Amino acid sequence: MPELIHSGWESLKLYFKESLAGNKAVPGAVIAIQTFGDFTGFIPHLHVLTSDGCFHASGLFTVAPAFDKKTLEKIFVNVNLTSSSQDFQAVA
Repeated sequence: MPELIHSGWESLKLYFKESLAGNKAVPGAVIAIQTFGDFTGFIPHLHVLTSDGCFHASGLFTVAPAFDKKTLEKIFVNVNLTSSSQDFQAVA
């Protein structure tokens, strides 16, 4: 399950990087795994509290545009597919 948190964090960083035009600043976030269901219907998902922008090494803060959930979802799916593909190649 740590991979799920890592995917969420990487997705969030990529989303902010795209929204802030390649900005090298880093968002602030707290990410927790929430599980729901039993063995036959196990549904792990993430709960995320995030800043509404990014922090710079200098201490400055840049506010990002409003969240676009569909774009963030696409990034998350792509990060997970890429991660799964790399894991599969490492095992093969």
